Amino acid sequence: MANGHGNKLNSRKFLLTAGSLLATFAALFAGKISGAECVALVPLIIGIFTGGNVAAKHKAFTEGA
Repeated sequence: MANGHGNKLNSRKFLLTAGSLLATFAALFAGKISGAECVALVPLIIGIFTGGNVAAKHKAFTEGA
């Protein structure tokens, strides 16, 4: 698509989520956080990403785009 929404892997939300997950796993493997903290962070990060997508779809729907 010409408006830049065609490639979802290039969205800022996805890149921020992927970076956050990478940082979480890097901290886990470096011993900076425990496994329990990692287990708590991953669904939180994914949930924020999903919520952002839902909000964006809702906004686009209500604006008629």
